Amino acid sequence: MLSSSRNLWFVFSLFFAFFLSSCGRQVDENTAALRGDTAFEAANPKTVSSDITPTVESSKALVTFLTGEVVLSGPEGDRELEIGDFINIGDKLKTGTDGYVELQFGNLGVLRIQSDSLYRLDTVDLNEDSEQVSGFLGFGSIVAKIRHLTNRDGFEVDVPGAVCAVRGTEFLIRADDRGSVTIAVADGAVSVSPPSMSEVGSDTDMFNTNLSEIRTLMPLVTADKEIVITSDTLAEVEQVLTDYHESGNNNAETKNSQLTRLESKIRGIVTEVPLPAPVAIEEVNADVLETETPDILTVGYKSEGEDISALPEFVTLSVTAYPLGTSLFINNRPAGQGDASIVLVKGSEVSILGVSPDGRRLEKVLTAGSESQVNLDFEELPVPAESDDNSESGDAAVETQVSASQPVTILPAAVSPAADTRSDNVPEKVVFQITADPADAAVFFNDSRMGSGSGEYVGDIGELLLLKVERPGYEQFTQTISLSDKAPPLHVNLEPRLLLRKTRINAAPAVGSLVSNGTIAIGATGGGTVYAVDRNGRIIWTRATKNRDVVNVTPVISGNRVYLIGNAELAIINISDGSIITRRELTGDQADLFGRRVLAWNKYLLLPSDSALVYINPNNGPDTGKVVDSINIPGGSRMTPAIWNNQIILADQRGSLLYIDPVSKSVTRSVSTASSQPVGQAPAIRGNIAVFSGRRGNVTAVNLQRGEVIWDYQLKEDGSVRVHTDAVFSDKGVFLYGDGVLYALNLRNGEILFPPVSAVSAPPQIINGALYLCRNDGTISILNPDSGIQIGEFQLGESSRVRPVGLGPFVIAADEENVYVLDPRSMTD
Repeated sequence: MLSSSRNLWFVFSLFFAFFLSSCGRQVDENTAALRGDTAFEAANPKTVSSDITPTVESSKALVTFLTGEVVLSGPEGDRELEIGDFINIGDKLKTGTDGYVELQFGNLGVLRIQSDSLYRLDTVDLNEDSEQVSGFLGFGSIVAKIRHLTNRDGFEVDVPGAVCAVRGTEFLIRADDRGSVTIAVADGAVSVSPPSMSEVGSDTDMFNTNLSEIRTLMPLVTADKEIVITSDTLAEVEQVLTDYHESGNNNAETKNSQLTRLESKIRGIVTEVPLPAPVAIEEVNADVLETETPDILTVGYKSEGEDISALPEFVTLSVTAYPLGTSLFINNRPAGQGDASIVLVKGSEVSILGVSPDGRRLEKVLTAGSESQVNLDFEELPVPAESDDNSESGDAAVETQVSASQPVTILPAAVSPAADTRSDNVPEKVVFQITADPADAAVFFNDSRMGSGSGEYVGDIGELLLLKVERPGYEQFTQTISLSDKAPPLHVNLEPRLLLRKTRINAAPAVGSLVSNGTIAIGATGGGTVYAVDRNGRIIWTRATKNRDVVNVTPVISGNRVYLIGNAELAIINISDGSIITRRELTGDQADLFGRRVLAWNKYLLLPSDSALVYINPNNGPDTGKVVDSINIPGGSRMTPAIWNNQIILADQRGSLLYIDPVSKSVTRSVSTASSQPVGQAPAIRGNIAVFSGRRGNVTAVNLQRGEVIWDYQLKEDGSVRVHTDAVFSDKGVFLYGDGVLYALNLRNGEILFPPVSAVSAPPQIINGALYLCRNDGTISILNPDSGIQIGEFQLGESSRVRPVGLGPFVIAADEENVYVLDPRSMTD
């Protein structure tokens, strides 16, 4: 309706006001869900991450803001986006119902991909001489603000059946499920043309002359106006252009007259309409950005220089059908079921067709009038009126004039059994219905999204229809059918897709913990080989080190480097290709078998030994890897150091938790605990709370801000438990692994969260809020971390002794000989 156009100004006003404050902002608040313990609450403050501002590259788009579900599909498969990511040419971005993403193209402008949309980046070429960007909007909507372009610059958005060329503007483009495209412009202009116009002037174009004049005749949406096009609309334009080409235009006088007629024909097919005046906005509300865009099917056109008062008067025609399952067609185009509305020029004719679920048809041609309502009623049979012999049985009914105040009701005519209510010039339509499980699976007809969990398509008998049903974590369903009036509704049960890939690790056995930088996962084997895995499960490189027979070795990722220490050497590896940057031999108490790791932080690289923290030169050059200083640890330590509040945190052999200033290299504070002789692990820190375990299984939680013990817990009352790996946290709990058992404790008070779980083969991991446990029987269980209740599992077939890691929406796991890419979304989403 035209009134809905006012919403567009809310969209534009709020989008560009909100745009400046939202780009590049990402907030990650880790707040305590547990209340009532002052020490605990003080140790868990809210935190806000810093803005990410990487350098923009000339052939890529930069993700400056996102929220909700946004998935990138590229050469390496699907992955979830993060702020600061670059989008490459050919990448597809798909947003969920709660997601949107903003892309920046250098200084050219910013594009927002709204929720439930699919966008493909086709061209990015940003240089000093010219800036070119193009992409394809498969469905959904985009909003953009592009600076005014020079003649050498270009910004195009392709939609199904059309090319939209931007001329420096603030605009919105929306491609809906019915194949229509809405283009609304707040500032500047957008020209719309059929795909063949992109070939004008090329060696292969369909025209026999330089038709730059024709480009100027293409539909142009200017400031404060909007337009709605369909595939039929652009096909008509294409036919007009073809007719023009075939008619010949060599004579200048003939050519000019033909161009005039051509302009008239194009303007009669695709037209624009003014938007209402902008609405003043006093405060920004991000929710209004999701307001629906106008849905105008037929609009008037204002030629250049024509006064606004000469525009035709528009009216709204509403149609309601009973039963509500009746399929409606307005002007021979599908308009939904049960009810529909259309904006028309007053006085124009409109054809309405209703097809009831049992195949009965009602058709009427009406004259559009102000605020008109038409009811197609298949349920109320009329009382047959007496008529003379000259009356026809098909005329039972209906007044053809529509009153603005009195709705018209069209009833089925009283006919003899031999009568046929079908119209010969109307194609026979059938309704195809599909439902899907799970209920939030996306349903596509001919690559156009029709909804979630179900869909309905109205088409001709014999028409081929491509069906597609998909949901993350499930196998995609596709099928091509031929529409039939006897086809029953189709129900699709999607099959979970749990295992994406299994790849053999040549240098087995895998040990320790997998780690990730968000793009790849890094692991190590007991023989000292480091390996890198991408999210497609491919081993992209391996690198042997001199470390041997290590039990709990775990790599460390920092920037573009991977660090590994063991019983023989410190290896510093380039994360991109696995090449060795430098090696440092480890002797004496620097060598380790139980999983100690370096601390790479800020400008420091700290190598832990039994008696000191050794400062290693991390900078590139001939001195890389050389010792530059050290800090003696009173009482010695077998732990991996951690960082909190710019201080080094680790416990000595007596169990005293030490605070060490890395600049002055002095111990600034010490907290005595009962957790003596911790081995391998680093203090696990969340907010201001540090948790670690002694060699005998005594677990301690310390409030680092206050320097006091919150609680102690003995994992096994009648014996010791060896804990050599870091604890992990959920919102409510802390989880430790020792001697094949998982222990779940309440983070606030150290009480048992749920009973210990035995027959566990590797340290636990928290991934996307779920608890993952590797079992002795070759399964990986997914548990609710608050209750311990199992919500799903993977069957590997071989026991895994490696802590898994999350990589985007996937889980990377490894047994002794293989690495796995697992998709848990069918169980966790």
